[in-house]
Amino acid sequence: MVCTNSLCTCASGKNFDSSLSVDGSAGYCVDASGYRENCTAVLTCSTSQSLYCDYTFYGVSTVGICLCNDSWSYWDGLICSSKLTLGGECSNDTHCISAKGLFCSNYNSTQNQCDCDKNHYWNETCILKQEYNTTCSSTYVCDDNRGLQCQGLGGSMFLKCDCYNTSYIWDSLYTNRDHTCIPKLSMNQTTCYGDLECEDYNYLSCVNGTCKCAYTDYWDGNRCQPKRNYTDPCTGSSTTYECRDFSPVNLICRLGDTVPPAYQCLCNTTSYWELCNQRCVVAKKVRF
Repeated sequence: MVCTNSLCTCASGKNFDSSLSVDGSAGYCVDASGYRENCTAVLTCSTSQSLYCDYTFYGVSTVGICLCNDSWSYWDGLICSSKLTLGGECSNDTHCISAKGLFCSNYNSTQNQCDCDKNHYWNETCILKQEYNTTCSSTYVCDDNRGLQCQGLGGSMFLKCDCYNTSYIWDSLYTNRDHTCIPKLSMNQTTCYGDLECEDYNYLSCVNGTCKCAYTDYWDGNRCQPKRNYTDPCTGSSTTYECRDFSPVNLICRLGDTVPPAYQCLCNTTSYWELCNQRCVVAKKVRF
């Protein structure tokens, strides 16, 4: 025997057999089968190394092989060591508690540590990350692979897994697609299925599958702006779209009567501005 932690025990690789007697002392340490060695009802595995006899290995009930119980332990070269939980240092997956979904991570942040895979988060076991619009308590529970994070207004009761900022939208909000966050579409981009898939913060909306400004607005290169009213300045004759060119207003961008002449939103030369109704009206012919 050997002294281990102030107790007399059998050395590694031996078992205590209480049926043997030596020099009048009950019991004796006998050789036991080691890791991956054969075992029988008589030739037992080394309990000091936490091995057990797996009788399923050969498919017979009388002879097996000594192994670690892989549900909670692994062979470290000397004994069956307890499998590691989250953050345990590992060199391969067998070192981690696979029953809880852990594996030996290859992530830069947790490399060679037991961790959940990218689709799960840890809460005493690896749990599948949550999808869009589910109630959450913190960001790590949401599926960041799909661009989700935990956010919301009004306190913790209202937190939901949502796309991480206002320039992204859940692609399956209107129709079933890839279930991920995608960038919102800009001016004249396709294909949108609803207004929220367009850059609504730039006042775009979805018109027949394309993101556009409302007919009362124009695109200035960055966002939708209200079309300009009578006598407001405009850029040039090719930019009538900057003016309220829609019916019944019908303004165009042309040189006005200012000194020096400048481009303004005006009626065409055969019309005049009717102030009460805020529109251009075709001038009547004058008979002499």
